[in-house]
Order: sequence, then structure tokens, then C-alpha cells
Amino acid sequence: MRRKPLSGMIAAFLLLMPLSAWAVNYVDRVIQKEGLEVKLSLDAVDASRSETPTAGQLLKLSIAGKRLADQQPLKDWSLGTWLDLEISPLSGSVPVCGQRIAGFLSSNLMRQPLLDLTSYYVLTLDQEASVSVLDPAVSFANKSSLYSVIKLGGIGFDWLKTADDARLFVALPDSREVVAIDLQTLQLIQRIKLPGQPTRLALMPGQRLLWVGQTGLQPEDSQLSVIDTQDGRIVATRPLPKGHHEFAFSEQGAQAFVSNRDDGSVTLLDGRNFETQKTWKIDGLPLSLAVTGQTLWVSDAQKGRLLRYNLQGEPLDNMALKPGVGPLRLSPDRTLLFALNPGEHQVYVIDTQQNRLLQSVTISGRPYDVIFSEQFAYIRTLDSEQAALISLSELKKPGKVSPKYIPVGANKMSASGDLPIASSMTPAMGESGAFFAAPAERTVYHYMEGMNAPDSGIRTYGHVPMATLLARRGLRQVNPGQYEATFRLPSAGRMVLALASENPRFMECIGIQVKADQPLPQQAGPKLSWMGDSFLRKHSGELFSLRVKTTEQPPQQVIFKSVAVRAVAVAGGEGQVWPLTADVDHPGEYVATVSVNEPGSYYLHLVSEPQVSVPFTSLIVEKQ
Repeated sequence: MRRKPLSGMIAAFLLLMPLSAWAVNYVDRVIQKEGLEVKLSLDAVDASRSETPTAGQLLKLSIAGKRLADQQPLKDWSLGTWLDLEISPLSGSVPVCGQRIAGFLSSNLMRQPLLDLTSYYVLTLDQEASVSVLDPAVSFANKSSLYSVIKLGGIGFDWLKTADDARLFVALPDSREVVAIDLQTLQLIQRIKLPGQPTRLALMPGQRLLWVGQTGLQPEDSQLSVIDTQDGRIVATRPLPKGHHEFAFSEQGAQAFVSNRDDGSVTLLDGRNFETQKTWKIDGLPLSLAVTGQTLWVSDAQKGRLLRYNLQGEPLDNMALKPGVGPLRLSPDRTLLFALNPGEHQVYVIDTQQNRLLQSVTISGRPYDVIFSEQFAYIRTLDSEQAALISLSELKKPGKVSPKYIPVGANKMSASGDLPIASSMTPAMGESGAFFAAPAERTVYHYMEGMNAPDSGIRTYGHVPMATLLARRGLRQVNPGQYEATFRLPSAGRMVLALASENPRFMECIGIQVKADQPLPQQAGPKLSWMGDSFLRKHSGELFSLRVKTTEQPPQQVIFKSVAVRAVAVAGGEGQVWPLTADVDHPGEYVATVSVNEPGSYYLHLVSEPQVSVPFTSLIVEKQ
């Protein structure tokens, strides 16, 4: 066989390289110390940027580490990474590398860096059709912890992220879409259109394929779509029986099980080619699924049973509980199955190894959701402002367990309107505890195990958090010994990138000059802007006008399907929506005449179709 000339192969390779491969390199360094070799590079994400790093610019940090003695890569390396101004604002001097890092590791809030790549973001799925990105490290001294807001274009119902914290997927039932968000750049990167309304997301073992369960008014709306998480491509679409769908997978993903609520059935699919193997009726109402070893568990809410099948869908036996049993969740070691029954105020705990009911725990307030830390199950109720904690170790001991209750807000979840299926709780990262979204207070509370109440709260500033997740913002291991992170430069001036680890011992500080940001050309397309004062003060019951206008294009060329203002009270409660109508006498302007009876402070959010990004404005309503 004749070989291609080497020059031709290289030319073809260069032509096929993405434009981002030509991005500017700012730092390229090899460090050898303490018996280690560390290769570090810092590159512009956008190839069009200048030769000098710019404030606000996205940079990609790449690090590869290995031991010089045996050339083995530094796998699972816990490497602290920080970025800060070179000159300390406290002393006015330039600290040596060790002093600088010691300050970052201290609990002194005045010595914290501008950017900490060892921490995480708190994400909230908002009632305002957005995802808020909160930085818990700056929720002090009256400084806003709201780092960014990602507009979704629709209200999210379910969401999940990949285990490497690279992608976040959000289901938008009303627009029949799943949107993909890059968690490194915090940008919405893709909209994936679907035939039905997506109401449940699940990742197959391996994290490569996203399963999307869809429903709708028509039988053909009930669908399964399988999406490649790497590129957002739909690799398969399969019809399903009618109803909301839940998923469960065998350990290797060879079998996939789907519940079909309205049809009262369960479907078994081949996890390799996504073809249906069988569908069977359960003579009841299947609400949830779980797989342990070679057993499929199905909760039947109508008859109050837990049904057991083998992985071929053949019945084994059933466990009688009480009607209303619904959500099923497995403990981290998969030896305990929690089955929640909101109507009976019960949490059933099943030993999955011995297939027996271990305990039935009474939790008042209609328990509906459960998450786990290493030591506890956290159970949230609809009709109580408290969450219950059950010790996982105590469940395996003789005797009845007694839940511990902690307050997680001043209002019950059922008072927050339509709740998404996404959880309002998420385990804390790197510690024992959890975060709780409190919609009525626009706050995410943090609880540390061992305390009697949350130790802190993060305000969401005008957004109503319905669900919460954590996303790591630091280095991610992409290959053994190879780590990457993407971050935005927080400021201009002389900066220092500091690296440190305790095992193996390593410390390095690298100087970077960052210039001030230059305004970028604005994107073409229609925009909306508020007219009048950006801060409004009115009396209760007073009629007043809200007016917005289109910009950037001739008004007669811009058509919005809808424009509305959503008023959200700072103190909490349900918001109001005021539709705006086109002003025929003033092309390109939209107006509404409204009044507010309840005194207080309000955030006014502009929502439109198509959605455009507009900063919120504020309204204070005083007593008449």
C-alpha cells in the first residue's frame, strides 16, 4: 500500500484542526522541583483575542504532572490553584510565594484571592427561566454572591450535570428542548429540539449518553431521546407508552428500564441499541424505579407495593406497603432503598441484600424528596419548613431510629407554587452537609452536620431558587496526571497564579500581566431596553406605566411574539406577570399600565419571546 507523503498528512491535519487550536498562548512553562515535573500552559480560549491577557477574558489552564523518579503521572492530584493581585491590598507589598498561599489557606476573609479555583459554585434552577451561578466565598460584607445568570428561554423542570462537572443539561418542557450549558465557561452552548415535552433526564453508566423522557397531550409525544453528551447529537429516538417516565439502568448499562405512568407499564430496552425488548403491565401505577445487582424495584402507588423483577423483566415477588408509595432512592453503598410515601407521612427503608423492610420511619409533612451524604439521609417535606436527617449507620442497628430535624427556611415548599422534579437539595462538596433551596426567601441555606441549624445562607438577589446543585470550578482531571480549568480573568493589573499541594509537596507562583478590558463589538440582533427611570418609587394602588423599546435594528423590522414584566417581591411570595402590548403610536415600543397593592420592594424582570438579556430594574411601593 502506498503511503501518503508526510508533508501532505501534516497539511491535512492542520486544515482539520479547529480554530481554537490556534488560540494565543500566554504561559508555557516546565517546572522541576521536589522530585516532580510539572508542565503548565495558559491559553486564550478565543483565538481572536490579543497577545496580552485581558480582564474579563476566558483562559484555559492546563497542567500535567509526573514523578521524576518513576515517570508516573500524578493521578488524582489535589492541587490548590489561586489567582490574585501581585501586590497585597493589606500591606501594599508583594508577599513571597509561601506567605501568599498561607494567606489563601487561612480563614481570614480579608486575605482571600480574587479567584479560588479550589472551590465550587452553587447553581440554582430559577422560577424566572434561568440558572443562577452563586459564589459562596463572597457572601459576606454585603457583597453579592451572584456571579452570573444564564437565561434558559423557558422554565426548567429537571436538570443534571456530568460527573466531571463539564456539562449541565436542563429540560424545558414548554419549548420542547434540552439546553446544554458549559460549566467551565458558564455559557449556554446548545439547544436540542425534541419531539415531546422533556420531563425527566438520566445519564447511562459511563456518562456519555443522556436519556430524555418526554410526554405530552398526544400519544406520539411520549418518546425517548438519547443524546450524546459530547456534541449534543440525538443518537436515537424511540416511542414509549403514554405517561411520565422514570429511568433505571443495570450496573453496566446493558439493560435500561423505563416506567410509563399513564399506561401503567414498565418497558425494558437494550442499552446498546436502544431497542425495546418487552413492555409489561403492573396492574397499578408505576411511579419510580431502582436497580440493585440483578433486581429491578418498581414502586406501585395505586396498590401500595414494591414489585421486584429480574433484569429480564420476569416477576420475582412483591412487598406490601401502603398506597401512595412513590419516589425510590438508593443509599451511596446501594444496600438501603428509601421509598417515600407522602400521603402516609412515611419513609420505608428496605435492606436490598436481604430484601426485607428494615424500618418504617414517620416524618410528618408529606416527605417527597431524599438525598444522601456519607452519613445521613436528608429528607424534605412539602408541608414543613424543616428537613429530617436519618443516620445511615443507625438504620443497620437494632431499635427504632429517631430522625433529627433542622429548619431550612421559614416557609413550606408547597407554598412555592409548581415545583420542578429537580431536587431542592444537594450534598455539600468536600464536607459533611447539604445545601437547601428556599424559594420563598430567595436563599440557599448551607447546613454542616453536627449543628442544629444551617450555618449560613446565600441570597439569590431577585431570583427564586427552585432547585440547587454544586459545580466544581477548579482543575478537572481529563487524563491520568493531566488537569484543565477554564476561568475568567477577574481584574486588570499584575496578577499571580499560585499553585500548591501538600502530598506531594509542591509550591509555585507565576506572574501574569493583565491589561484592562476593551469594549467588544455588540452582537447584532434585536434588543430591548427599559424606558424611563431605572429605579421606580410608587404608592400602593397607584396606576403607572411600564414601557420598553427595541434597539439595534429599525423597530418595524423587529417582531417579538410576546413581551412581559415579571414582578418578584424581595420579601418572598408569588410573583406577578404583566403582559406588555405593542404601542401602535410608537413603533418598537411596548407598554402596560399596572398597579401594586402590597407595599414593599420588587425586582422587575423583562421576559420576551424571543428571549433577550436585559438587566432587571427595581420598584419600591410605599403605603398610600
